[in-house]
Amino acid sequence: MFLPELLGQGSGHIVNTASTAGLLPYGFDRLPYTATKHAVVGLSESLALYLRPRGIGVTCLCPAGVATNIVEQITFYGDPRPPRGPSFPVVDADGVGELVAEAIAADRFLVLTAPDAASELRERAADIDAYLARIAGQVPVSRAW
Repeated sequence: MFLPELLGQGSGHIVNTASTAGLLPYGFDRLPYTATKHAVVGLSESLALYLRPRGIGVTCLCPAGVATNIVEQITFYGDPRPPRGPSFPVVDADGVGELVAEAIAADRFLVLTAPDAASELRERAADIDAYLARIAGQVPVSRAW
């Protein structure tokens, strides 16, 4: 219940962590993950619209690969396969922390850990149908549900 306190003082900053999977399609094999990350992005954008006029900043961190132990936490159902998605570089956690601190200081909403993700977002925004067709053309059709 920190939000009433921030509203009462008229200042502060919220940082939510989503993923580039919340901005870009990562494939049917990761639907639950992608859906939850899209939800975090949407929640963060809505909070920013509500809170920024009230003096409270909102930043949404959408990392690509970050060197953590997340792979150790994955539960596989069926044969494990490497997750599909854009091939962005893996960055270290300290570097991500610096990016977030800079975004808070600049009151910036979106933090991407992979500069190429911004290019993907621009391509997607320019013509989403063409973008999805390109991505769909990269997905092997031999895998059945």
